[in-house]
Parts: sequence; C-alpha cells; structure tokens
Amino acid sequence: MNRLLLTKIRALGDTVLLTAHLDEVRRRFPEALITVIVPERWKAVLADHPAVHEVWGVDLKKIRSAAGFFSLWQRIRKMRFDAAICLHASPTIAWLIRLAGISRRAIHFHGHQDQNRFSTVEITGKGQLFPAIVRDALCFEALFGQWPRDLVPRVVVNSKTLSRALPEKGPVLAICPAASRPTKSWTIEGFAEVAQRWLETRNGSIVLIGSDLERTTLNSVYGALVKKLPGLQGRVSIAADLTLEELMALLAKVDLFLGNDSGPKHLAVALGRPTITLFGPEDPFEWHPYSRKSHPYLFVPNLPCRKSQTLGLPAWCGVETCVEEKHQCMTGISSDEVWLHVEKLVPR
Repeated sequence: MNRLLLTKIRALGDTVLLTAHLDEVRRRFPEALITVIVPERWKAVLADHPAVHEVWGVDLKKIRSAAGFFSLWQRIRKMRFDAAICLHASPTIAWLIRLAGISRRAIHFHGHQDQNRFSTVEITGKGQLFPAIVRDALCFEALFGQWPRDLVPRVVVNSKTLSRALPEKGPVLAICPAASRPTKSWTIEGFAEVAQRWLETRNGSIVLIGSDLERTTLNSVYGALVKKLPGLQGRVSIAADLTLEELMALLAKVDLFLGNDSGPKHLAVALGRPTITLFGPEDPFEWHPYSRKSHPYLFVPNLPCRKSQTLGLPAWCGVETCVEEKHQCMTGISSDEVWLHVEKLVPR
C-alpha cells in the first residue's frame, strides 16, 4: 500500500471520530502516503496529526457543481491512489471515487437501507446499528482484514496553537450548552446550577463555549448564573468567536467538559479531557462510543415520545422544538445527577 485516500465529509464530530483509525492505519502501512478529505471548515482537526500526510478541505456544495466536481476528480485521479475508504458517503463522493479509477474501494452509505454503491468489497453489518467507531472499523476491515474495535479518537494540537489558549483560572469547567437543534439541549437552569456548584466548591472558573450563532444560549446561561452568584461573574467567560484552532487549544487545557451531544464533546474526548454528556431525543449507543468511566452520559430511557424508529433500531425523536411532551427527555435529568459525575471525575 503506497497511497491511501480516506474521506468523511460530514459534521465536526464525524471528522473527530475518523481520527480514531489514523494511528492504526499508520501502524499497518508505515511508509504509505495517507491523504484525508474532510470539510474545509474542519481541516484543523487533522492538520497536525502525525499519521496524515495531507489534508484536503472541500465544500460539498461546490463539488456538486460541474466545475467543482471535475476539479476534485482531476486532483484525486492525479494521485493514483491504491485504495480509498469513503466513510458516511454521499452520492457525489461515491461517484468521484469510482470515476477516479481507484481499484480498491470501501464505500459506506450511512442509511441502513442504502446500498454501498461502487464499493469493491463487502462491508459487513449493513442494516445493523453499531457505535460510530465500530461502524467505521468495519469499512477498514473490509479492505485490510481484522480491525480493532476499541479505538479512541486522537486530535493533536501544536505548541504554537496551545500557547494561544484563553487564560483561565483553574480548575476550568468548559460548558457547551447549545446543540444542533433545541431538543438536543439540556436546560439553561441545569447548566447554571452545575456551574454555580463548581464556583462555590472550587477555586476555579467557567468558560461557556459555542459558535457566534449560539451566543443567545451562552448569554442565557451566563445571566442565570450571575443571578445566583452576582459576585463571581469575573470567573465566568464566554467564548463565542473562537476559531477551530483556538477552540481545540482551549479544550486541551480544561479540567472537565460538560455539554450536549455535539462536535465540541467529541473534540474534548479526542484531546484527552474527561467529559459529561447530556443525551435527550437520541439514544447514545451510536454516537457515544467511549468509556463511561471517563466519559459518562445521562439519558432518560424508554420514553414513549421517542416515536421515530427503524425496525430493530433504538427509538428516537426528530422534532426541533418540544412542546407537547414538555421536553421530558432533558428536563428529566437533574443537576444533582450531573453533579455526582462531576465529583467523581474532578474530586475536590
């Protein structure tokens, strides 16, 4: 194996999960040139990984155009890759890999009923639910034989980036209170109560992290906390305008991450930080493939309001905003339950 192409063009968390397999690829093929294609906005996740030779950032919307598709096809074809593994494939990426003339291809479509079009090998387990890292491992296994199931993601941050991390008084609790949709977010009051206990019991600080579009949620948690402890707001900061590199540097230095199921949670895990995750409408089985000792989660099981389900798979809920059921999947998680995990992960 001289040249290997890996692709995963999805969300931040998916990009982080891909890193779980990179060290094993490098161990198997120590001399291979490994190229990875990910969304342009997430390139920093892989930029300093020692197993990767080159990272190509792409915009899926652009490569769906004739000009963008042809440009990327030319670039891939020119490299003459020996094999390609296409994780969480889209039709566009699958066609690109096929037309580029790569002879050995493991192409996996996430949909349980979707065919793995243009794959030259059979990827086992189609139609079954696996933890995300195991599902990806099956793709590597289809090409390269038995593949480890117990891998964990690893993100590398260079020393220059680390030096730019926000100066916080330790110990530092990072809270990420927003999510991809409102129903995946725990309560503002819950986050504020845990933050209050952290400040009262530890001589540390809180950093509220999120994107600029999530600033309203960050401000709400900040406001609720200041009402509880008006004299301690100087130990609470909002980080809503960080670059991905700055976010990685910050998370690499925190003592604990608390948040919903989101990309920053996966980043914190990959940076070796302990985490606590709040799951609501979706079962954690697939998207939390981590040790519960270092990365516990809270989840209210067996709620009848999780009505979306494919036969044989866990039930879930896809609504954006929950009114009828009063968001019981998240309101059913108390700050006392969360705090028990805080005490275990960061003892006084």
